[in-house]
Amino acid sequence: VQLEIIGAHVLLPCLLASGNEREASKFCDRHQAFHLDHNRNAGDTFAMTFAQGTFLESVDFNGLRSRLRDSATRFAVAAERAATRVLAKGAQGLSQAAQVAQVERRELDEVLSEGLGGDVLLDEAEAGSGGLHFNQDLSVRPEWFRPVAEGAAGPAGVLRWWDDLEAEDSNQGRQG
Repeated sequence: VQLEIIGAHVLLPCLLASGNEREASKFCDRHQAFHLDHNRNAGDTFAMTFAQGTFLESVDFNGLRSRLRDSATRFAVAAERAATRVLAKGAQGLSQAAQVAQVERRELDEVLSEGLGGDVLLDEAEAGSGGLHFNQDLSVRPEWFRPVAEGAAGPAGVLRWWDDLEAEDSNQGRQG
């Protein structure tokens, strides 16, 4: 989850903004390998929680697994990975870039079809419950509810929600 949060939200944008496509591509490869390893080992981990009698952990693990599968970061990294590979081959000529673009498109289609049944681009109103997930460190705070019910979906709504929480905390500090 830390790779999901810190790497993709902080490291990848910095690498791309600096023009360091080689390191950005390496990061994208590592991020994709993380998801592949997680999927490969998920069955064993899930079975182990049952064998140990930790049934609540089984539920938590299954929730984390689906959150990682439907992670917006996973899709963004897959798209950036495809773009960096196409750009790298573009220097070798248009025909090379076209061939790589076809391969990358197939790989992107696979990633998209694994998560959300291929329906990644959802209406903002639908995105609150069954849509993309923006993962957070689950050990620091409990899962929070997106402010869709208040009519403020999307990133701006989440920022307003955090601002409201901060204002509420500061008001309680003045009263206390």
